[in-house]
Amino acid sequence: MDHASIAVLALFQEVIVTPTIRHTRALIATRFVLAAIFLFSGASKIAGSQFSIESFARWGYPDWFRVLVGALEVTGAFGLAGRATSPAAAAGLALLMAGAAVTHLRAPGEAALALLPAALAIVLAIVSRTSRGRAG
Repeated sequence: MDHASIAVLALFQEVIVTPTIRHTRALIATRFVLAAIFLFSGASKIAGSQFSIESFARWGYPDWFRVLVGALEVTGAFGLAGRATSPAAAAGLALLMAGAAVTHLRAPGEAALALLPAALAIVLAIVSRTSRGRAG
């Protein structure tokens, strides 16, 4: 193999292959960070933390709804960990976070708190879209 061919192959490796590997690794890392967030958040709702009980009551939601949201978050967290299930899990959690953002926007004095679930919804939507058909 001549020097020009080696240079072309090296360029191909750097420009085409390596970013794909990096992007796949970043996607996997993002999925697992999100999974940890939702596992903790959902578990605290299911366990009945005082904060979550008071928050759901303040928003006017029944107690069973807190448990349902917690169960959906935990289920979504496990779904994010699976290669085949991550697109659907991320999409479902994105919808859940959109609902959380609306809840904060409707609650008096909580509009600024809508930023976190809105940002999570955007990140989850991106993860859902980029996870489709990926090997990671």
